[in-house]
Amino acid sequence: MDDCFNSKDLKVCARCKCASYCSTDCQKKNWEKHKPVCNYNTAQTACADGEPLLQRNLRNWAARFDTTLHHVCIRSLNLKYEWDNIGEGGALVLFMEPRPHPNAGARWRIHHAAIFRNEDILAVLEHHHLARDYRDDVLPLHQ
Repeated sequence: MDDCFNSKDLKVCARCKCASYCSTDCQKKNWEKHKPVCNYNTAQTACADGEPLLQRNLRNWAARFDTTLHHVCIRSLNLKYEWDNIGEGGALVLFMEPRPHPNAGARWRIHHAAIFRNEDILAVLEHHHLARDYRDDVLPLHQ
């Protein structure tokens, strides 16, 4: 806590393991400040199987909407009529954000969707030093 300078026998927050307190009283006094940080830290920690929680929620979301996503891709890229252009037109990119929801398969929402050329996607990924996997694993599927 900000106004407590007791540094002996500190106990960590049982939930996120990131904040330290000298007593239960100090922990209770600081809870309103610590709660959002605690929630964020808890959400970011790896699950028992080692998979980060947000990644697991995204995997569940993708599994839940798998068929819908296939139909959206086919329509947005006009693959019904232009199948030969499957690798030429680029890719449908979903801009997503996490959201609270009791169902793990619904903990993401699509904020925006757009079609981008593969070159543009690669340029963004290169800027963030993430291009190798896209270049090695995704692009060969479209050649």
